Amino acid sequence: MELILSKSRWFFSGLAMFSMFFGAGNIIFPLMVGQVAQGSVIYALLGLFVTAILIPFSGLIAMTLFQGDYEAFFSRMGKVPGKILIWLILGLIGPFGGIPRCISLTYATFNVYFPDLKLVVFSCLFAGALFLATVRKRRIIDLLGYLFTPVLLFFLFVIVFKGMTSNGFSLRVFPMTDMAALSYGLKEGYNTMDLLASFFFASIVFQRFKQNREGATSNSEIVLEFVKASIVGATLLALVYGGFAITSAVFSKELIHCQPDHLLGEIGKLVLGSYGGFVVSMAVLLSCLTTAIALTTISADFIRDQVFKNRIRYQTSILLVVGISVIVSSLQFSGIVKILAPVLQVCYPSLLALCLFNVLHQLYGVKLVKLPVYFILVLVIIGQLI
Repeated sequence: MELILSKSRWFFSGLAMFSMFFGAGNIIFPLMVGQVAQGSVIYALLGLFVTAILIPFSGLIAMTLFQGDYEAFFSRMGKVPGKILIWLILGLIGPFGGIPRCISLTYATFNVYFPDLKLVVFSCLFAGALFLATVRKRRIIDLLGYLFTPVLLFFLFVIVFKGMTSNGFSLRVFPMTDMAALSYGLKEGYNTMDLLASFFFASIVFQRFKQNREGATSNSEIVLEFVKASIVGATLLALVYGGFAITSAVFSKELIHCQPDHLLGEIGKLVLGSYGGFVVSMAVLLSCLTTAIALTTISADFIRDQVFKNRIRYQTSILLVVGISVIVSSLQFSGIVKILAPVLQVCYPSLLALCLFNVLHQLYGVKLVKLPVYFILVLVIIGQLI
C-alpha cells in the first residue's frame, strides 16, 4: 500500500496544486466570463485558459528550475528590487488580498442562504479554521491532496453537471464579438492572481517532492514529477473553469442582476433547489479554505523568516496573517478587487517577462533580464497614465 501511495504521490500533488490555485477568484471570474460572454463563451474561455492556467503553470514550472527558491528567482532583477517585489506580491496574495478575498467570497455565498450571518463572526470562524489547518506545516500537501481536494471535486462536479444539464443547454446570443470575448477572458484571467501565487506555491510543492524523492539521482527526476503533477492540476482547473463558465452562460438571463460574489450561490438555487445551499456552500468553503491554507503558510513563513528574522514562533506569524486578513475582509469581495485590479494590470506583463528570461537563463545561460523587465514595467505604467 505504501508503495502504491509513493508512486502516485505526483497525482495527489497535482490534486493539491489544483486546490491551492482554486480559490475565490477562480470561482468568480469563470462565472463572470460566462455571464458576460454568453454565446461567445468558448472564445472567452480560451482567453481565460491562457492567463489563468497556461501562464500560472508556466510560472510554477519555471520556479522548479530554481528549485523553488523564490529569492533566487526574483534577485535577478537586482537584490533590492527583488526583495521589494517579493514583499509586494506576498502582500497581494496573502493578508492584504488573496486570503481576505477567500474569506469574503465564502461569506457572500453563505449569506445567500443564511442572511442573518454577520461578516465579522464568519471571518473569525474562518480564521480559526485556517490556524488549525496550517499549524502543522509539514502536512499541508497531504491534507490538501488526500483529504480536501477529492471532497471539493465531488461538490464541484455536482454543481457543474446539474448546471450544464438543467436549462436545455441553450446559450443566448449577445452583442459581443468573439474577439471581444477573447479579450475579456484574457483580462479576467489576470484577476485570479494565479501567476503571483505560483511563484510561492512552487516552493511548498517542490520541497515536498524533494522530501519524497530523497533517493533521486538528480533534480531532473523531481522536475519531471513536478511537471506531471502540474498537468493534473491544470487539467482539473480547465475542466472546472469550462463547466462554470458554460453553466453561467446558460443561466445568464436569470443572473443578469446578480452581483459577482453571489453568482455561485444563485446558480446553486437554480439548479439544485433545496440541496443547493449545502452543496454550493461546501464547494465554496473547501475551495477558498484550501487556497487560503496555502497562502497563509507561505505568508507566515515569510513573516517569521524575513520580517522578524526567526525571533517569533511560526504559530505567532500565523496569527498575524489571519488577524490582518480578517480586518481586510471587511472591505468585502468587490472592494478588495477594486484595490487589486490596477496593481495587477501593472505587474503582470513585467512578471511574464521575468519568467521568460529566467527560464532562458537556466536552460541556455541567457544573462539578459533587467532591461526587458524594467522596459515593459515603464511602458505599462505610462500606458496606464495616458
